[in-house]
This record gives sequence, structure tokens and C-alpha cells, in this order.
Amino acid sequence: MKIKNREALFATVNFTSVKIFTLALQSIINIGKNAAWLFFLINAAFTALMFTLVYFLYKKSGQRDIFSVLPPFLRKVLGVIVAAYFVISASLQLDILIKSVIKTFMPESPALFIAAFFIPAIIYASMKGIKSNVSLAVIIAPLLSFAIAVFTVLLPYADFTNFFPLLGNNDFYLKALWCFNFFSDFYMFILIMPYLENREKALKTGLTAILITTLLSLMLIASSVMTIPQGVKFFSPFYYMVSFLAGSRSAVNFVKILKLIFLLNFLLYFSTAIAFASHSLKKGFSLKYEKEITLSLSLCLLLIAETGFGANLIPFYDGFMKYSFFVFPIVPFVCYLFSKKEGRVR
Repeated sequence: MKIKNREALFATVNFTSVKIFTLALQSIINIGKNAAWLFFLINAAFTALMFTLVYFLYKKSGQRDIFSVLPPFLRKVLGVIVAAYFVISASLQLDILIKSVIKTFMPESPALFIAAFFIPAIIYASMKGIKSNVSLAVIIAPLLSFAIAVFTVLLPYADFTNFFPLLGNNDFYLKALWCFNFFSDFYMFILIMPYLENREKALKTGLTAILITTLLSLMLIASSVMTIPQGVKFFSPFYYMVSFLAGSRSAVNFVKILKLIFLLNFLLYFSTAIAFASHSLKKGFSLKYEKEITLSLSLCLLLIAETGFGANLIPFYDGFMKYSFFVFPIVPFVCYLFSKKEGRVR
């Protein structure tokens, strides 16, 4: 499997941004408040630093697949943890999508019916594997530039006093470094680095993905801070902004396009998450067949989203996000040590 660097770039931007635009946006604002932009900027800078360290450790390990340099037991543990994270993250996002669709288009339709409507598309796309989903991102991910349009359209409604004090007035600086990593989905790029067509440019591709995601996210964060009064909480600030625009006649057509983009990026996020979860289990347990795993994980996604069991799994989800700053450098470093030991034995 060979993946073009451009495809990996767009796929990483799409996969990382979708969660930041929805589920994570409220958390970013809650922690950083008026200085949410600075909080996110620190988080992004530290992610870039950690990824740079990971890249050099990856090069030292011979640019090998992260699973291939681990002993069987650790390979299985890593496969289960990564797969569980992707499935739980996708189920939480599916819950947001269902509630958004119910609220807007089908207020009287059962949530299970709406979820079942999306599942066949998710199963079909995820069964095509990582390569197909990453390639599809080249078409869909550029649509994320709608963040620029949202920022521009909301400027007339801006209250710039919401940004002051500019540097914040709380202790969010340490939290920005390690407490809550909003780039945890960037882990997908680490998984596909060995499959890049030009692996020598993996560092440049990864840092560019972080930069683009940061710029797009900062626009939405700024849009939220300058239009939503401080202290007001929404399930999804992004969706609130879209609904706010829907109230303007001049923006009705724009909002319709926005919702379509929103849906397409969500579906790609779900299928990519399941594809990576299947890949992780396949690599971890050295399985031959991947389609059966994909089907099972898609059903798990539906069950977790619809039974409310995802609420019980949030501690695991938050834990992965909190400590993924340490997972980025430590796991590849451990892999490097094992591969080095393996090389001495051989």
C-alpha cells in the first residue's frame, strides 16, 4: 500500500479538524475562554514539537511500521487501544451528528432510524480500506475551507470586546501543554507514515497538516468567541453559528451548502476512523481478513452511539487525549528500542 503525501495531508487535516470543529470546540472555549485562541495555539505548537521528536525516532527505527517492531503481546495491546479510541471517538461524533440532524431536519424521527441511515454508507466506505478513504479526502477535505467563509460572514456580528483580556485571566497555560490534547486524532498520520510514497518528506507533510488544521480551527474559535456571549454553553458552538446564520435571509443558501459540507466531512471521518480501527486490529493480531472486522466495528459504532454507553467510555477517551502527547514520543521510542534489540539479535 502506497499513499501519496498530498493524500495523507488532506486526510489528516480532515480527520483532525472534524472533531475540533464540533465536540472539542466547546471544551477549547470553556478552558481558554476569551483567550481560547492562545490556548489552542499553544496546544498546536506542542503537538508540532512532539511530532518532530516522533519523526526522528521513526527514522532511527528504520522507517518501519510501528506494529512490526513490537513483540506479539505489546502489538496486540497497542492494536486494541488505538482501535478502541477510533471507535469511541467516531461514536461520540455520530451522536453529535444525529442530534444535529434531528434538531434541524427530522425533529420527530427516532435517533436509531437516522443512525441506521448513515451506517450502510459508513460500512461501504470503510470496507474500501485506508487507501481509498485517504484518497477520497483529496476531494472532500478542501471543503473545510468553509471555516474562512464562516469567519468572514460573521464579522459584521462580531463583538471584539469578547477577546479581552487578550492573554486570558486563568491558569490554562499548563492545561494547554498536557491536560487536553485536541490533536489526538493526529495519531492516524503516525500510523500511515511508513506507507507514504515519499517518506523523506513525512516531517514536512505532518507539520503542514498541523499548520493548516491550526489556521482553520483558529478561525472557528475566533468566530465563536466574538459572536457567542461568554458563559453561554452550547452542545456544539459550530452548529450554533450555522443556526445563527440560518436566521439571516442573505445567508440561507450559504447555510445549506455548509450543512452539506458538514455531512460529507462527518461521513468521511466515520469511515476513516473505522478503517484505521480495523487496520490496527489486523496489524495487532496479524489477521488475514479485514472486512469482517470492519462490519463488527461499524455495528459497535452504532450501538455505542445509540445506547448511551459512550458516556461510560468518556474517561478512556479523555485519558487517550490527555496522554497522547506522551504517547506520540514514547510509543515510537519503545518501538525503536525493540527494533534495535531485534537487530542486534539478528
